[in-house]
Amino acid sequence: MKTKVWLLTKCMVVVMATTLAFGVSSPASGAEKTYLFKWNNYQAPETHYEVANSAECIKKLEEVSDGRMKFEQYIGGALLSGKETLEGLGVGVADIANYYQPYGVGLNQLFDIAGLPAIWIDSGNMIRAESSMEMIAWWDEILKPLNIKMLGLYACGEGWLFSKGKPIKVPSDIKGRVLRSYASFAPAVAAQGGTTVQLGTGELYEAIMRGVADGVLTNPNAALDNLWCEVAPFGLMYPFNFIEACTLMNLDSWNSLTDKDKDLLQRTVMEQHKDFASKLISNIKPGQKTYVGLQKYATLYNPTPEENALWWKFCEPVRDDFRQKLPDTGKQQFDKYLDIAKKYK
Repeated sequence: MKTKVWLLTKCMVVVMATTLAFGVSSPASGAEKTYLFKWNNYQAPETHYEVANSAECIKKLEEVSDGRMKFEQYIGGALLSGKETLEGLGVGVADIANYYQPYGVGLNQLFDIAGLPAIWIDSGNMIRAESSMEMIAWWDEILKPLNIKMLGLYACGEGWLFSKGKPIKVPSDIKGRVLRSYASFAPAVAAQGGTTVQLGTGELYEAIMRGVADGVLTNPNAALDNLWCEVAPFGLMYPFNFIEACTLMNLDSWNSLTDKDKDLLQRTVMEQHKDFASKLISNIKPGQKTYVGLQKYATLYNPTPEENALWWKFCEPVRDDFRQKLPDTGKQQFDKYLDIAKKYK
């Protein structure tokens, strides 16, 4: 309740402070509409790869709209933190927001499940599916009750397991270990005799160094950016998931656009994200930027086919357990997602 009151208060302050600066301008006779939107990134600094992607997206949108679309970019949670993004965006604290928060439950957990290797063969298939309007429409149905519209999805990397101490090469190596992991993986980790812990990005380096956690399931770009690979120097190159991130828009702000501008905004964001995802995935291949950077700190281990098969069996129940706990309507929605995914395999 306190969070909701705080968000509503924050929303009122932002609206009052920016009434004259933001929003939609009514066009003069014969002129096209102009817009000024608030774009939230909870990541920082400006060089963070997702913040940089937003900046590039904004640049392209302002160019293709001939300057009719303008954006104010807020970083480092200046408007909304990661945990506040969904609720805050829904009530209009921001107009547009990047979102990536797989460590929670509910809808957050769905973003996690959506990237499981038990659904996708590889990241290339996922990128193609994310670039389809069919996938956008599926997310729109999920997000509509929150007053949110899906603008574009992107796979921001594979989820690898970085650990310290004895290398984790197969599921049985998890026994007795504490991992910072996605919530949906907790039962699978527990089944192997391990424990999961939820730690914030800023806490994790120290936590691993002090022994509070033995490792982290994360994307390689984040492992390098935050130097988690320095304190957890064994990287298992199994794609536990293809990490799903996206750009969302307040539904009221979306509906303020003309049909022509809706198409322009959606298409530009989707194209930018497709290119961005391809670059991120390419960077983690041997010899490429992220891979080379990780090698300065960590041993990167490519599991054998036999070890891959064991990890597949480790991941598959995560998907099935998630589906089993859904109500009937949820099962139907999730099965629609699986059907879309099959078309791109």
